[in-house]
Amino acid sequence: MGRETNRRRREQQAATAKEKAAAARASQARVDQRRRARAILISVVAAAVVIALIAVIAITHKSSTPNDAAGNRVAATAAVVNDVTSISPATFQTVGGGTAQLAIKPLSGQPPLSVNGKPELLFIGGEFCPICAAERWSMTAALSRFGTFSNLSMIHSAVDDGDLATLDFYKSSYTSKYLSFVPVENADRNRAELEKLTSAQLATYKAATGTAQIAYPFIDFGGQYMMQTEGYDGASVLSTMTQAQIASRLNDPSSAVAKAVVGEANNLTAAICKMTNGLPASVCTAPEVTTIQGELGA
Repeated sequence: MGRETNRRRREQQAATAKEKAAAARASQARVDQRRRARAILISVVAAAVVIALIAVIAITHKSSTPNDAAGNRVAATAAVVNDVTSISPATFQTVGGGTAQLAIKPLSGQPPLSVNGKPELLFIGGEFCPICAAERWSMTAALSRFGTFSNLSMIHSAVDDGDLATLDFYKSSYTSKYLSFVPVENADRNRAELEKLTSAQLATYKAATGTAQIAYPFIDFGGQYMMQTEGYDGASVLSTMTQAQIASRLNDPSSAVAKAVVGEANNLTAAICKMTNGLPASVCTAPEVTTIQGELGA
């Protein structure tokens, strides 16, 4: 009887030990499962944070890069805008006509071109166009002597058309008490239509050029003068440089960039002064301007 009781006691103890071991294993399994779940959750959260940081960095980099790798349209940097719109009077005077050619021609028999009671400077260009690319630098510099730009962009001409760094007038604005500047970026960098010409603009172009076949660039100075060619060889002057590099050379009259860009800006200024009847006098009576005006004719 005693042996039987001891045997049963040992069996009960063994069963209890097994139950405790099983319970311990189950508890450990639950702990391990919770630990794995936490590890997975931490990994997911960490991955999400990394992805979010990468996205933020990418967005920040994109918005702060002055030119994307493809040379597409981006907002002009404050430094570039300041350099091209604040060329000193001394630099304008020292450069004079520089290395630019006087390609502005007088118009005859054309009605005055005006907007809101002010003479209109009409520009028709294409973002792909290398001649337009060169001319925009000089136009921006010249027009900044008469008014103020905002929302200028930067772009390159087409890769297969010089890939020249330039400014862009698309969706920009300009204020002046002397004239109205009306830019039309008619084609984008891929030669697709960007801004449509109005019937009046087409008529102005046809009357000035004698053809309805649009060629870029076209500049009409209030119906008094027109220009449809380059004022300087942008391909040789601007090639391989960025907007920042070009702009930084504009106030150095000894640089090849200033001699070309500022020289052409003086040519444009002379024609604009004809439109504005010599206003402002501080610009239009400058010796470099009056000298060129004597060469403009009519």
